[in-house]
Amino acid sequence: MQSNFRFCALVLAVSLCGCALDKTPPPPPPPPPSPNVDAQVTLEIQQSSTGMPGYLTTYGSNGLMYVYRFTGGTKKHGNV
Repeated sequence: MQSNFRFCALVLAVSLCGCALDKTPPPPPPPPPSPNVDAQVTLEIQQSSTGMPGYLTTYGSNGLMYVYRFTGGTKKHGNV
């Protein structure tokens, strides 16, 4: 019985040592694709009392209404 315990302890020790040696870090992720230099994005912001077609409406911290829109980019809506 005692030799069986020693054998199990030896197998466990060898297994743990082997696991510790195999701890190589994973390779770094690939770099992101470089941005498309031709895809320029424009942001237009205007103060307005009413909404404007093609613009999104928001309110500033001063309580006034502003409208804005993105143009350009890869999908013509500011996407890059």
